[in-house]
Amino acid sequence: LFVPALPIAFLFAWTVERPDLFPRTTVFVCGLVQDLFFGLPLGLFGLIFLALREVAMQLQQPSRRQSLWLQWGSFALAAIAAGLIAWLFMSIWRGAILDPLTPLVQALAGIAFYPWIARLVRSSAPRPALPV
Repeated sequence: LFVPALPIAFLFAWTVERPDLFPRTTVFVCGLVQDLFFGLPLGLFGLIFLALREVAMQLQQPSRRQSLWLQWGSFALAAIAAGLIAWLFMSIWRGAILDPLTPLVQALAGIAFYPWIARLVRSSAPRPALPV
């Protein structure tokens, strides 16, 4: 089943832009929904999504407006790592080595779309209120 890594691209971009509007519980529940939707072991993507959120939080800390190149490169590494972790776990779960090309292509599709997703999230994320 081919599913581009678009959910993790949105999760990553949203966490970099406005992590306060995407708390850990929401991230975990989104991962559980993906697990249920695709018939995966419950909690697999919940944990992967939480790990990706923590990686994205590291980009958010120094400055709100990191360059898109830095975000894209960081997302690329995180997406490939997430795909490999999911592939490894699913291979162990099924007791057979699965084709590693599928998660790689999924990650590459998400990486290809990331700049547009990041711009969409950046332009649509509400700005926090300034302190008075």
